Amino acid sequence: MTSKRQKLGRLENRADRFERIVAAALRRAIRAGTSSLGVVASGGILPTGIRIPKEYADQFILMNRAGVFAINESDPAEPYVSLDDLAAIETAWQQELRDNIIPQLSGTLVDGANDAIEDLARAVPVLVDGRSAISESYLMQADNRLRHIGSDLWRKTRAELVTGMGNGESIPELTKRVRGELASSTVRARTIARTEVIGASNAGAFMQVTAMGEDAPESKSWLATGDSRTRLTHRAANGQTVPLNDHFSVGNSSLMFPGDPRGAADEVIQCRCTLTWEFEPVAELVAAGFDAKVEEFQVHTSAMAALIPAEPRFIDGGEPPEESHLTLWFMGDVAEIPEDVRAAMVEKARFEATLVAPIEANAFGLAAWNIDGEDPCLVLNVGGPGLRGFREGIRNVIHQAENMSNWRMPAQHEPWAAHMCLGYGDPLGMFESGIDQLGPVVFDRVRLAFGNEVHDIPLGGGN
Repeated sequence: MTSKRQKLGRLENRADRFERIVAAALRRAIRAGTSSLGVVASGGILPTGIRIPKEYADQFILMNRAGVFAINESDPAEPYVSLDDLAAIETAWQQELRDNIIPQLSGTLVDGANDAIEDLARAVPVLVDGRSAISESYLMQADNRLRHIGSDLWRKTRAELVTGMGNGESIPELTKRVRGELASSTVRARTIARTEVIGASNAGAFMQVTAMGEDAPESKSWLATGDSRTRLTHRAANGQTVPLNDHFSVGNSSLMFPGDPRGAADEVIQCRCTLTWEFEPVAELVAAGFDAKVEEFQVHTSAMAALIPAEPRFIDGGEPPEESHLTLWFMGDVAEIPEDVRAAMVEKARFEATLVAPIEANAFGLAAWNIDGEDPCLVLNVGGPGLRGFREGIRNVIHQAENMSNWRMPAQHEPWAAHMCLGYGDPLGMFESGIDQLGPVVFDRVRLAFGNEVHDIPLGGGN
């Protein structure tokens, strides 16, 4: 029988794989959609505008010499390209759905069915496939949810160009608009992809179990991932057990299974939970990384931007491995940051992260901080040539978000000293354990944490 830790890891790997498939499909749709215009773009899409006047076309051609954009003027007497032709992106995306994405989701339903069989340790046939009526209904709804990605991309890009040209913006300014929309669209597509594959996997498992009739278990349980990224409502739902055909109560939503697309978006989007069909010892729950008592869950109320190491730095009795980080900016009380400002920071940080490869640094020393004050702690001193530059890049992200509202980031401790906290309490007593944590360290993610809402973003556009 698969352990709870293995179930959650299997689901996460499935989501990672599908996210890459969808991102690649979106890139192909962009290329296919723009190729019909004779247009190329090094970053993926050239959103040519309305009917682009000759002077703009000349500038785009000049930009191409720098490897950015080009317009193929097949008819010099008619140096225009219509933005409306970018609707070809939507057609190409629909083809990707038919040929690649929906078939992949169909396979995910079957994967979920096999998961349930393995979990139950029963010798029963797979009763779910992409051709059954219930599967076809689910996949048709998924197709409808995914279809808007392509149409949204070309319409929003067109709107950005129309606005920019109407304002008389320069080519660099228009390019910035385009890249921002492209980055936002890609982020949205990845988020939708992860949501869909988790939902399909759990739906396949639920379909399989309900199709077993008298052989089916009488009840089902909610299994949450239980790390710092888990929603409070999903943490509270962990271990909730209901009759097989009843709904779970999660927050203010009723869900048949984790990722149920009929649930409220704030309980479904990027859910990483799954189902179990029988209880296992509480000791295994604790070993899997979450407490048996929900009320002991720590609620974080502050916000920060931080770098996350590929290999956590931690010591026995210190900070847990999942909390291993290097703080870049402290953003104060999360309650003071408007939700739209948080969302803007996340999207802008995702784009910023694509421009930077994983950062190689060195944990070169240990230090005891606040020995005679509040919260004495042992920290790793960290140095590396890319740390300060990336910190300034994230400062620009925060500054752009600040311009959206009256919220301002609080003053920071100066001078900034790059460090990673190993543990609180008795720093001198922990010193010997900390020596083993010295040496090279690679940071491969940037984290934006708003209380218990955590966004880990890979550097260099990885997964």
